[in-house]
Amino acid sequence: MKRRRDMRHVVVFAAGFLTSSLAYGKLSAAYPSGYLEAPGPKALVTFLLPTAAAVIYLLVRSLVIASWPAGPAAWASTETHDADDVVSDILFWILLFVMSIHGLVLAVLLRAEWIYPWAGRAVVVLLGMLLITVGNLRPRTRPNAALGIRTARTLADRRLWMSTHRIGGYVVVVVGIVTAVSGVFVTRANMPVLPALVGLGGGLLTMVCYRRFAAIQEF
Repeated sequence: MKRRRDMRHVVVFAAGFLTSSLAYGKLSAAYPSGYLEAPGPKALVTFLLPTAAAVIYLLVRSLVIASWPAGPAAWASTETHDADDVVSDILFWILLFVMSIHGLVLAVLLRAEWIYPWAGRAVVVLLGMLLITVGNLRPRTRPNAALGIRTARTLADRRLWMSTHRIGGYVVVVVGIVTAVSGVFVTRANMPVLPALVGLGGGLLTMVCYRRFAAIQEF
């Protein structure tokens, strides 16, 4: 099962590299003269996001493995692997978001005019959907060095981690819903305002709850 989960990530950014390879030659035709005619800038534009996705995958996986408890018993623990699976799921959705943005960027660069009217809103809606998905998964995470609110106290106290990330998960879901709705209905000029205000309020709420939970744990 774990190997299948890892394969999902590879498929996502491999599809990004394949799409980039197909788009690379067409960019010369779309821009017969100018910045994207040179191989260097053209390669940078077409392969930057898939490369970033691959780097994110390798970095997060290395941090997850490094944060696993030592010893055969811990490696065989169902809880250890369940927690690893949640981080794997979050990583998958992050990579899928990056590759979706990559597809939109390539479509715009290749002058697909049908995408122009809604490309900007699509990015905001996709971000909102990512936040909703990640927010739903956050309460299931356990202390790890890769993803989450990683302080010395949350990493050392499993209960504090779970309580903080439960509240944080609710906050992220709400911010995601507001972001997605803003991407559909709010004017372009005001689109970032409401998600930013809700995100700021949610961040402050999470911080207050973290401090309160930490104080309770001390008694």
